[in-house]
Formats: sequence, structure tokens, C-alpha cells
Amino acid sequence: MVSIIYNDIDPVSRNSHDYIAHEYENQEMPFRLVKVQTELINAVLPESVSEPAIFMSKHSSSKSIGSFTVHSEGNWSSKAELGGIPNRLSMASPIEMLNTLIQMSKINTDGVEVTYEATHHGPHTHKRSFFAEVGGNADVVRSTSMAESLAKSIIKSLEMGNSSNHIAVGIGGNHYASKFTKLALEKSYAFAHIMPRYYANETEMLKQAFEMSSPRPETAVLEWKSLSAKERDPILRELNEIGIDYERV
Repeated sequence: MVSIIYNDIDPVSRNSHDYIAHEYENQEMPFRLVKVQTELINAVLPESVSEPAIFMSKHSSSKSIGSFTVHSEGNWSSKAELGGIPNRLSMASPIEMLNTLIQMSKINTDGVEVTYEATHHGPHTHKRSFFAEVGGNADVVRSTSMAESLAKSIIKSLEMGNSSNHIAVGIGGNHYASKFTKLALEKSYAFAHIMPRYYANETEMLKQAFEMSSPRPETAVLEWKSLSAKERDPILRELNEIGIDYERV
């Protein structure tokens, strides 16, 4: 059974929870609501939490326009400024994350951006998990309608089965992974972890990116032109070493 993680600190998390609690008042929920007392990026999930765990969260952004985002957790480098553990990735949940992304795109009728983000921040967990977020300025993240849309996207995603044709690790591009999002929404690619170009030199992390996902990704997708030949060559050697084919986009 899916666990939906929230707290009262984060306005998106709180408002999304309040919508769910109202909708399911006096009904049995087909998921578990789990409240944590800390910031979500520092949450410690007890062993009793069922998988996958979906964190309902705000996404801090200087953009005035709103966005819906999903991403896996982890730190590609020795820095862990926003929770988690240096050079450690959490267990990804690519199919459920894709399903949520799809529902975000269906429920979103106002032209709000819907996108994967690169893997970033904590918490670190071996439970399958991901963040589902509302991004934008302060007014956006306080919006009850945006929080309701986030909650609806998550709930509707639970009705879906395996919607993926390919499970992959994305490599290259920017933090907002527009090309990988396009592949997901148009060709049903389910991304586990996404390594942005600015961490392309952390090639020793790629083996972990494939191991820390359930199901395990079967391929790597490289945003080819975003990477220089000097960056691509070590990546391709590492993929060959761990026995992973790749595609170019």
C-alpha cells in the first residue's frame, strides 16, 4: 500500500493533506497518510512505512509561474546541503513516479509546467520513494487549488498499473529535465534517477543509479548534445563496465 508523506511545516504538504482528509472523511483510504514532524528533506521513515512513499512537498523556485514536478532523492556529490547522505542515492520508484507525472499532465488545465527534476536532496531511504511537488513563488506554493491538483494527481495515479515501456536512468541536460519529460509523456519512459550535466563527472555514481531503483532500469538515456565528448567518454566507459546499453536523445 502506498504511503503519502506530509508535514504541517510545508504549505503544499499541509494543504494537500487537508484536501485528502476532507475527500476521504468517513471513508477507508486506499493508501496510508504518514505525518512527519521534521522538514521532509530530513525525514526518517520508520520500517513500518509501506512502499512506495510519496512525499507531498513545495518546490522552492524564483519563477512566478507555477509548476508540478516529480523527482527521486539523493546527492550526486560529496555535498549534502539539503538532507540525505553525500554520494548516496535513495531507492527510486520509477513506475509510480511516471504515473504521477502523467496524472499531473492530465489534471493540469492551466498551462502550468509539468516536469521531471534531476535527482536531488534528501532524505536518504532504502524504501522506494519520490517527491511530488508544487513549485513557484510564495503565492503559488500557498495556493489551495495547486495543492488540491497535486493531491488529485497522486490519488489518480494509484489507479494506474505499469504504464512504462522503458525504465531508464537519464544523464545530461539541466535540472529541469524537459527532454526526459517529453520521452516520459510521449513514449512512456519511466526515469528512476536523473543525473544532470553539472554532475557528469561523478561517473562512479552511475552504478548506484541503476542499483537504487525498483524495478532496475534497463537502459541509460543521454541528452547527447548537452554533454561534451570529454564528458561523454567516461560515462560510456562506465556504462559498458556495468553492462548497460544507452540511447541518445
